[in-house]
Amino acid sequence: MLVGVPWRTERQPTAFPAAGEAVGETSYSAHDERRIHGVSSDVLMRLSRIIAENILGNASRRSVTAETPLLSHGLDLDSVAVLQLIMAVEVEFGVRFDEHDISIELFRTTGTLAEAVARKMPA
Repeated sequence: MLVGVPWRTERQPTAFPAAGEAVGETSYSAHDERRIHGVSSDVLMRLSRIIAENILGNASRRSVTAETPLLSHGLDLDSVAVLQLIMAVEVEFGVRFDEHDISIELFRTTGTLAEAVARKMPA
């Protein structure tokens, strides 16, 4: 774990929709188990919230969907933001990403990261 990385502990307003509103092209409810890109909508919703709140901050009005590119031509996350995202995902979902798990493909879109998180989650 990295030491000295600032984390926001308070809830920040985000551009992420509330239950019943749309996530990209798909609407969901808080208890919806629909699958978006092969991943439960809950995983995608939680991941999108992490990105919106912890990485983008409340200054951004960007919408985060399954198709949102995380690196170039999208959110353009730098290496520090990627590390913060990995650490936040590990805490939120109780998963662990090893060195060999980390690749550019993993961070292609929010959806590809959500798929990897879902594979690592206990059944």
